[in-house]
Amino acid sequence: MVTGNDGLAVDQDAHVLAQRTLVIKDVVAQLRIAREGPVEHGFHRATGAFDARAIHMPPQVGGEVHCSHGRQAITGNGFDQRRAPDYLGADQCEAGATHMKAKVTWINGRAFLGESGSGHAVVMDGAPEAGGRNIGVRPMEMLLLGLGGCTAFDVVMILEKAREKVTGCEIELDGERAAEDPKVFTKVKLIYTFKGHGLKPAVVERAVKLSAEKYCSASKMFEKTAEIAHEWKIIEA
Repeated sequence: MVTGNDGLAVDQDAHVLAQRTLVIKDVVAQLRIAREGPVEHGFHRATGAFDARAIHMPPQVGGEVHCSHGRQAITGNGFDQRRAPDYLGADQCEAGATHMKAKVTWINGRAFLGESGSGHAVVMDGAPEAGGRNIGVRPMEMLLLGLGGCTAFDVVMILEKAREKVTGCEIELDGERAAEDPKVFTKVKLIYTFKGHGLKPAVVERAVKLSAEKYCSASKMFEKTAEIAHEWKIIEA
């Protein structure tokens, strides 16, 4: 517990979250100023959720995002607000989509704002010893998170389609990198923890295997440089 400005005890996790939210808001404000243009606030008042589409974009970002169901225009104000609700990123497009877009903008120091074609944003930063302020995830951590998210998406969908009563899925990733530049990942261990009612071990094992060997795009890219190991366990809910 920590003590707030009013002298009352505050939950430490909530305190850290609040502090990081303030820092990210400051980062976004600096980005807006750097772009020298009127903008709408990037955070929705009602939910506090960040929306990259609410940030003013310079004119040179105009273009199109291709998706199997058609094209989505990117205008000088970011994403075409008239079409934004219907926009789907490549992962959410119909089968066959092969084109994705993203944008990374330097904020200051070693902090960068990443914006996805699907209209979401994330702050990336470096460690203090590298000139960063530690206000965001490291770019290489993003790769691990992408791998975890990609395979989690697969296994949960496979289990649901198999009518398994899955209620939880958590994946811990432990990655090792080469000692010399470019310091690629050389080993990655994924530990899956599934929660549910009467989950069948054989079905869970099949889901993990199908993700690793057939469906997970990130896994296939990691395999180019890294040895990947998978472990899983089931906890009765």
